[in-house]
Amino acid sequence: MLPPFYPSLHSNYSHLLPLAVIGFPKTGTSTMLRWLPMHPELSFTEREDCPSIYFADCANDPKKAKSCRSITLDNNVNLLSAWEEGDEKPVLDSLKCPSSAEEPITYKIFSQMFPSTPIIIGVRHPVLWFESFWNFRITKGSRYKDEGVVPWPDLFFGEGEKVEFRRNRAHPRRGHFHAFLSLMGFTTMDTVEERDLLGPIYSGMYAKMKKHKNLIKGFKNRVFIYETNQLSDDDGEAFKHSLLSFVGVDPTFSMPPMYKVVPGVANAAYLTNGPKDGTEYDIARNRIDICSSEHDKAREELMVIARNASEWIIGYLMKGKNNEGQLVTAEGFKEKVEEWMIDPCVERRKVYSDTTIIGG
Repeated sequence: MLPPFYPSLHSNYSHLLPLAVIGFPKTGTSTMLRWLPMHPELSFTEREDCPSIYFADCANDPKKAKSCRSITLDNNVNLLSAWEEGDEKPVLDSLKCPSSAEEPITYKIFSQMFPSTPIIIGVRHPVLWFESFWNFRITKGSRYKDEGVVPWPDLFFGEGEKVEFRRNRAHPRRGHFHAFLSLMGFTTMDTVEERDLLGPIYSGMYAKMKKHKNLIKGFKNRVFIYETNQLSDDDGEAFKHSLLSFVGVDPTFSMPPMYKVVPGVANAAYLTNGPKDGTEYDIARNRIDICSSEHDKAREELMVIARNASEWIIGYLMKGKNNEGQLVTAEGFKEKVEEWMIDPCVERRKVYSDTTIIGG
């Protein structure tokens, strides 16, 4: 076993990273992590690995260079070092990090250190995403509304209590997928109309990146973007063929269906005994149905995000003048994103009652 590998922030290590699923939380990254390695030409680090986030400290402070670590890169360096000429080349590990697409530094790190590594990113209707992410955090043991640790959804909106943004929370600002995707620079960003669709999330990130001299220039990675409903679409074979072709492996290899993977399990002791202070922990009471009338305000605000995101992705990202063939989508992606213009609860209410608990 070789000593830990400490990469330089100014070198190209694309040869050490064949693929990255960076995505957003609750957008199918765990499904990708389980499904893609079923192809003989692909392998993934078993646990989440987010080197771009680790490397952020190094980019801002060279003295922290030894914190630039990645399990995936360590594994791949060892695999290549043990590979002897004449033997079959080892299948290197790819990585999955479901939250790094929200980090502006991610796009700079990839453009600088892994410019030839293909990237897979999933997006989801912001209303359904928020419900799923909220319920996931509750199931994982986040404290509930009565204790004030997980704010009740409507507190994020309107003139009521302001909730501090924290990266580990199911905060609605994390559903501005289009603002984060805009950082790749595939669109010209030269009209007020486009910038208005991206809103204050984009302008805030841009100002911060400019201040720290972290603006992204020359992003060259190829990016495959999917909508989560495509993972279980009736035309799944066409989607899988497009995805495998993008990755660069044999798309004709017979792959199993994509089954939804729900990452993480609730802490058994926590659910049985409750928090250490003895207060009751009731998952069912604290999970939400976003279509319930008590969340009308939250859903109304999330629909604003959804419609702006849909308009920007279809009208700007997919037609981006700076996109030199780097952006790839499978057939049906545009139609799925167009559905974001419609409140998903309209359809759900035809099937479920207002009291049904859904999500996850």
